[in-house]
Amino acid sequence: MMIQVGGPEYQISAAHFLATPNFIEPLHGHNYLVTVELDFPRLSNGMAADFRSVRSCLLATIGLFNHKVLLAEQNPCYTLRPNLARQEMEVTFNQPSRPQARRYIFPLEDVLSIPFSDTTTEFLLTMVQDKFNAYWNHHESNVYNSLKTTLEEAPGRAVSAIWQRPCSAMVDAGVAQGHFAWPHGDLVKDELISD
Repeated sequence: MMIQVGGPEYQISAAHFLATPNFIEPLHGHNYLVTVELDFPRLSNGMAADFRSVRSCLLATIGLFNHKVLLAEQNPCYTLRPNLARQEMEVTFNQPSRPQARRYIFPLEDVLSIPFSDTTTEFLLTMVQDKFNAYWNHHESNVYNSLKTTLEEAPGRAVSAIWQRPCSAMVDAGVAQGHFAWPHGDLVKDELISD
């Protein structure tokens, strides 16, 4: 049974720029709409899952990314230099032909550096889906079979990804008996948003 949570209240407002050797976008922002669809086995009470739990996990996930400047840790076109003493992140562009190329300095608390080569919607989607999985598996006992996550960066422009629980892992972990141990990964926050 599929449970879907999405809509205007589930959005990530974030700034970013794409950088390639031939082109660097100006700093700009998006209001990414986030939708999750989870496929659950039906429980004995007829429910698949509590919408409040899905909503809480989604809001907690969104909170990690919301109102941040997204920077790619592995982009060869710029260098990130955190200054812990000043609580700043300096971004300098690696353009030898333009020694006066632009640079940015952001408050460190406003920056989210992601472990990818750029800050595309596809890479952001990967992180959102991974963090949602981590939150759910850390806080909820109800196991879902698959998770479809959609990130819409603008009307008519969206990316989706489907994560499926491996069947052998479900059997090995005893899902049939209602037990599943999942590696929680590195949770940035350990608290969920309550209603």
